[in-house]
Amino acid sequence: MHIRPALLSDIPQLQVLYQKQFADLKRQQPYSFKADLPAISFLRESIESEDCDFLVAVNQNTLIGMTALFIEHTLPYECFVSHRYLNFADLYVEEEYRNQGIGKQLIEAVKNWATQKQVDYIELLVLKQNSKAMQLYLEQAFEVVHTTMRYKLK
Repeated sequence: MHIRPALLSDIPQLQVLYQKQFADLKRQQPYSFKADLPAISFLRESIESEDCDFLVAVNQNTLIGMTALFIEHTLPYECFVSHRYLNFADLYVEEEYRNQGIGKQLIEAVKNWATQKQVDYIELLVLKQNSKAMQLYLEQAFEVVHTTMRYKLK
């Protein structure tokens, strides 16, 4: 198993990983998520961009895990200190490869990518129901900075 940036030729396999991840998200929060395929144009543009990337875990030419990375900037409000940061948007590992350290290796690769891109920090969101992911991120020195709350009107 090795980790590398995604290639355009990975798009079909990347779509399948995303569909599985979206299905997991839907199981955890059906109000917010649906199982769907990401647009090929989104995947292509992200792979080709200097400020975005997918890092993939590959085992014998098969993608078994992935991360999605997007460089962003803090909102331009007077009260915010301006930062260029990495939105670590996704982490997914195929179920049969979980609990083998692949998630930790992907996180380490994300940290290295962020260092190379000279961002100020890495930020991610974790679903409240995903306690395993929360524990993994805490073990990797991520810290809880704020909590998002929602009030449903319907």
